Amino acid sequence: MTRTRTAPLPRPTRSRTCSRWAGGLALNVSAFPEDLPQDVVGEILRGGAEKVAEAGGAIAGGHTIWDVEPKYGLSVIGFVHPDRVFSKSGLKA
Repeated sequence: MTRTRTAPLPRPTRSRTCSRWAGGLALNVSAFPEDLPQDVVGEILRGGAEKVAEAGGAIAGGHTIWDVEPKYGLSVIGFVHPDRVFSKSGLKA
């Protein structure tokens, strides 16, 4: 059996335009009614892409289905500086 070597993962780099660590990827996860105007869907997707770019990431694709209620979210993977990690532990309602 031959083993193949994979390239090492790139190290996180600082974005020139953003104080967060760059290099993240995001996937759009959405559901829209079939009768929702295309320009509205476009604006929703554009808004998500702008926020991802603002954080130094890129949209890598996604999945969309038809549903009667509009839904939109992002699945994100990337790097963050250890001093900038936010935790929800200890939160109270």
